[in-house]
Amino acid sequence: MKKKSRAFRIILGIFVFLLSLVVVLLIVLQAGMMAAHAWSPWVPGYDKIDLSPILSEEELSAEDYETLYRQTGLTRLGVDGLLERGEEEEILAIQEDFFAGYEYYSDGFGPFTCSEKLRKADGVHFAALEEGDVIVTPSTHFSFVRFGHCMLVVDGENGGLLNSFGYDTPSGIAGTEHFNRRPAFLILRPKADEATRRAVAEYAVNELTGIGYSVLAGLFGGQFDENAPPSVTQCAHIVWYAFMHFGIDIDSNGGWLVLPRDIALSDCFDLVQVYGFDPDELWA
Repeated sequence: MKKKSRAFRIILGIFVFLLSLVVVLLIVLQAGMMAAHAWSPWVPGYDKIDLSPILSEEELSAEDYETLYRQTGLTRLGVDGLLERGEEEEILAIQEDFFAGYEYYSDGFGPFTCSEKLRKADGVHFAALEEGDVIVTPSTHFSFVRFGHCMLVVDGENGGLLNSFGYDTPSGIAGTEHFNRRPAFLILRPKADEATRRAVAEYAVNELTGIGYSVLAGLFGGQFDENAPPSVTQCAHIVWYAFMHFGIDIDSNGGWLVLPRDIALSDCFDLVQVYGFDPDELWA
């Protein structure tokens, strides 16, 4: 009888210990969520100016481009891309968004997991997108871990983006509505010729859709197989994979698991547009 009583106490002690660990873990995760919600996108602390005189000039100077960057988040690539299309008004709309400081909310889509989204229903304005561009945002997190999200532009004219959506949803093509309500993002353009950028986009459409999701894709086993697309993927991994097929490694730290931030910091890209980040620091 004493042996049974002792065994019961041991089992009860183990149960209480494990239960305590679970409770502590849940408290830590919830505290992490609260800490993550303290994040906020950057908004200019300086005055908005009238850009009409600059945009009416026949040729822009380096100083003009710098002013436009500080006022809109558009680099020379972003400005020229819109001017070539005769879309000066779009630059002014981007300036309005850049200074607006729109309200946003946390949209939970899993346990201790959520994304921030703007309450502005139609979202903010983008630079002119081109095939091969990458859009990266920090506004997705699990508890206090802000891992972000990214997509590959496969149809610049119509805003088609390759996206690894999440569990129970295979990778596929989405529209810009999945990104233009993010309170912070970077639009990046590969430092590759146009033919290569288009080839990356075409490969992604033909070979990287319909793939299942795994948050640890690339962590176990080989990350890249030039003879076959991956069996599972995640948002940063699938974008990285598309470029690796053409010998371009956009993982800035070469770690075991490629994340959106790793892509954002890669020197394989030029910046096209910044929104919700300090233009001097970007995703530091």
